[in-house]
Amino acid sequence: MVINEKLKGFWHGCDYNPDQWLDYHEVLEKDVELMKKSGCNVMSVGIFAWAKLEPEEGVFDFGWLDKIIDRLYENGIYTILATPSGAMPSWMAEKYPEIRRVQEDGIRNRFGNRHNNCYSSPVYREKVRIINTKLAERYSKHPGFLMWHVSNEYNVEDCHCPLCCENFRKWLENKYETIDNLNKKWWNGFWSHTYKSFEQISPPGQHGEKCNPLKLEWHRFKNHMMKDFVEAEIDALKKVNPDVLVTTNFMQFFEIDYSKVSKSIDVISWDNYPKWHSADNEFASATETAMFHTMFKSFKKDKPFMMMESSPSATNWQGVSRLRRPGMHKLASLQALAHGSDTIQYFQWRKSRGQSEQFHGAVVGHDNSDDTRVFREVSEVGRNLKKLEEVAGSLPENEVALLFDYDSFWSLRIAYAYRNIEKDKGYADILLKNYGALWQMNVGCDFVFGNDDFSKYKVIIAPMLFMLKKGMKEKIENYVENGGIFVSTFASGVVDEYGLTFFDKDCYPLRKLLAVKAEETDSLYDGQHNSVKMFGETYQSERYCELAYNEGATVLGEYCEDFYSGMPAVTVNNFGKGKAYYIATDFALDGYIKLYEEILKGVVSEDKVINTPENVSVTMRYSADNCYVFVMNFNNESKKVELSFEYEVLCGEFEEKTLKPYEITVLKIVDN
Repeated sequence: MVINEKLKGFWHGCDYNPDQWLDYHEVLEKDVELMKKSGCNVMSVGIFAWAKLEPEEGVFDFGWLDKIIDRLYENGIYTILATPSGAMPSWMAEKYPEIRRVQEDGIRNRFGNRHNNCYSSPVYREKVRIINTKLAERYSKHPGFLMWHVSNEYNVEDCHCPLCCENFRKWLENKYETIDNLNKKWWNGFWSHTYKSFEQISPPGQHGEKCNPLKLEWHRFKNHMMKDFVEAEIDALKKVNPDVLVTTNFMQFFEIDYSKVSKSIDVISWDNYPKWHSADNEFASATETAMFHTMFKSFKKDKPFMMMESSPSATNWQGVSRLRRPGMHKLASLQALAHGSDTIQYFQWRKSRGQSEQFHGAVVGHDNSDDTRVFREVSEVGRNLKKLEEVAGSLPENEVALLFDYDSFWSLRIAYAYRNIEKDKGYADILLKNYGALWQMNVGCDFVFGNDDFSKYKVIIAPMLFMLKKGMKEKIENYVENGGIFVSTFASGVVDEYGLTFFDKDCYPLRKLLAVKAEETDSLYDGQHNSVKMFGETYQSERYCELAYNEGATVLGEYCEDFYSGMPAVTVNNFGKGKAYYIATDFALDGYIKLYEEILKGVVSEDKVINTPENVSVTMRYSADNCYVFVMNFNNESKKVELSFEYEVLCGEFEEKTLKPYEITVLKIVDN
């Protein structure tokens, strides 16, 4: 399935800001020439351009945008058009101060920065509706127009304005119905936090920072308001032309429940900025990048996703702005394709001459030339995408999934427990380690979320499922009873959807499934370790050692140290037609790899797993007729890869089955 039939094959392009260069006619003319030379076929236009589109209230200027879109299309370059809501113009901020966010101390933000708007503001919503409607009426049927890019990198920063506070109270009242019910669900007898009415509730801040349920619900409310704002933006566009596709660019975790927001948009896109060359090898950056590619692909499993932004060179906002080593740009770009993206897009086409992004990487630098290393490497990617056109629209097909739960992620951040030295109690890092073990083994996986269908996967791994929402216990048990393999870990099934711990006979809700009772959790300081004897070898563990009592499971590994030496650290329980594994401790990476080798043995199809040297990754995409294999070397030295199938090389060097440093090759399996 291709993203849009207008432009088949892979999309290659950039964020393009011609509104910053309207006084440089010769630059705009040269842009098109250079775009064609670099193999770019799509540009995202209009991001943050509101001041040019509506320089005064009710006065609209689309002439410059008409010329840009027409010129691009005449030269075979298509347009993804952004709505400008990410940054309000100065006249609007001055005339309608109520649209600007309010800080906890009651001070309203001054004009400036971006995403400074209040999501509750009816004035801002109306201004966005007007500009979006006019853009849709003018461009949604233009032959060179591909899709909408709604706003840019939405966030859920606080707004404490009276309207947001009132909307929060109404949202709580709608959810809890009575204040007595809220008090019970929040355990408000603690510290005399009992409310007499919803009107007494204010968003959390300096004086309410230890009120965990309040913080959790405030975070959920902010996500609700952001999603509602996104849907209002989209509604204005779809009313004019309901057939045009819509995307908005996501950002790693970013405090947003993207599993909910993704339901409102047509195509998933995200902005990818790894910290390449931050260590002796690229394993950490490559694994984390692969994980987020996988996560965003998983929000719509039946469609390719888009890598909306990446840097063709250094970034300007990371702690250290490293240049990409030779070959790294091609490898990093095609890695997105390997995991299911049908686009490679950059921020940005041309470096700004001023302001905060003037030193951010771009295809065209301040010398206004195509005679640069970056331009040549971007052009090489463009040529490779031409060779790979047949791969577009194909998709990964995976048998293993990681269960990611945003509420567990947020609740762990809020909870005063375990290891408060880590903001999220290590959740993100432990999720990454579990993914990294699979990645190192070349086992493809998806992510699943609470409402997803579990049945299509042979194995589901759920690290630190801290919050067990209503119905989830039964859903997991049903999955295993019907033959699924479920992997649970420490710090799972601890609280309900309101953040209350399970109690009495409901305590340890996964006890029946796992056949263990996880009673206590020993949290270790940095540098402290335990060890586990498992499958005849000893493996180091860190961070967490949960103390569990066996109630009928088969013990696969036991602790070697401390007063709980000999207690189970890894177990498996037969449950119906399936199996439920329990991991009581956070292993070092080699422990997770060994464990998943044993769990997946004979479960995952052998033709989906290829053994490779360390830090050489293999990922597959499937069409109706073909399997495409991406072989990626994230080492700074050459590596040989043994393959058991016949293949055709579509792009990349692969002489004698050897990959050069930072080399990627794409193969098509040929039937014998």
